[in-house]
Amino acid sequence: MKTIETEFDSYGFHFEQVFRKGNAAIYRQSMNGKTIAFEVVKIRKRAARRLPNGEIYPESEIYPSPAEWGKAAWTCVTLEMAFQKLNSVPGLVGGLVKADQTGQSGTQDTKDS
Repeated sequence: MKTIETEFDSYGFHFEQVFRKGNAAIYRQSMNGKTIAFEVVKIRKRAARRLPNGEIYPESEIYPSPAEWGKAAWTCVTLEMAFQKLNSVPGLVGGLVKADQTGQSGTQDTKDS
């Protein structure tokens, strides 16, 4: 399975994964090197599929679409608020996670895939 990117650019912003546990992640959203916000996301899996042109896409993890905001993704203004949101969504992480447990600068990547 193709795993979700840990860094990518979209809509003029740069996104960098700063925390992951299972299917939950926090991404730092920045522009020109300045942090704008943090996005808490529930990573989904998309089944392998064949496009009408015959091209095959493997099974992969995907970032929530804009239509899923408020259900599978949330924007927070601080990393601390992002961890609060992460912990408040039932079933998203299997236990309390604190921002100060994430190591240097609050950005430890703890991928438990």
